[in-house]
Amino acid sequence: MHVKEGLTFLHKILTPYKFDVTILADRGFKSVDLFKFIDETLNWKYCIRCTKDLGISIDGKSKIKKLDDIIPTKCSTKYFYNVKLTTQEYICNMAVCKAQEAKDVWFIANNIYEPYAIREYKKRFDIEEMFKDFKSNGFNLEDTWTNDIHYAKMLYFCVCIAYSYIISLGVSCSKDKKNNLLGAVKSINRKKVRIYSLFTTGIKWFKRAYYSRRDKYHLKTCFTIYQG
Repeated sequence: MHVKEGLTFLHKILTPYKFDVTILADRGFKSVDLFKFIDETLNWKYCIRCTKDLGISIDGKSKIKKLDDIIPTKCSTKYFYNVKLTTQEYICNMAVCKAQEAKDVWFIANNIYEPYAIREYKKRFDIEEMFKDFKSNGFNLEDTWTNDIHYAKMLYFCVCIAYSYIISLGVSCSKDKKNNLLGAVKSINRKKVRIYSLFTTGIKWFKRAYYSRRDKYHLKTCFTIYQG
C-alpha cells in the first residue's frame, strides 16, 4: 500500500515532464500486484528481481515450473517473453543472468521488449551508492531533527547541489591526476586502479582544502560538465 502511494505521488510529479521512467527493485518488492500496478496503472517500465521459488509457465518448456528450474548461461543472459507468473498467470518478460564468479542467479521480471533488462537493473547499485553517500557515507541526511516537510525539501535540495559539486571535485581529481595525493589509487598487477569512488575522492579533497592545506589543495568552483 505504501509503495503504491509513493509511486502514485511520483507519477503526478513526473508525468508533465514526459520522462521515460523505469522502476528498479530487489527481491523484497517482487509482487505480481505491484508489477500490474506499474505496468497498467502508471504505464511505466519495471525491472524487478524475483526469488527463485516463484512459479512460472513458459510456452514450450513444460518442465519449468518455477524460476529455479531455469538453467542460466554463464556470462550471458537468457530472455523469455510473455511468460506467466504464479497462479495468477500474470504475463510479463523474464531475464535470467549469472555472472561468472557469482553464486546467485538474477531473475529479473520486466516489461521491456528489448534485451536491456539486466543493463537497466544494474543501475540500481549506482542509485543505492548515491543513497549511501547522502546518508552514512557523507552527508548524514538521516540525522536531521526536523519534522517540517518544507525544511526537509530544502535540505534535500541543498544536499543534491552539494552532491553534484563533490562528484565534480572527484572527477577533477581524476582528470588532473591528483588521486595520488589522496591515496585514491592503488597498484594492482602493475596497473593503477582507483579504489575510491568519485564521491569519496571529492569529499576527501574538499576536507583537505577546507580544513588543512589551503595553499596546496585548491577548490574549483567552475566546471564544464561532460560525459567521458
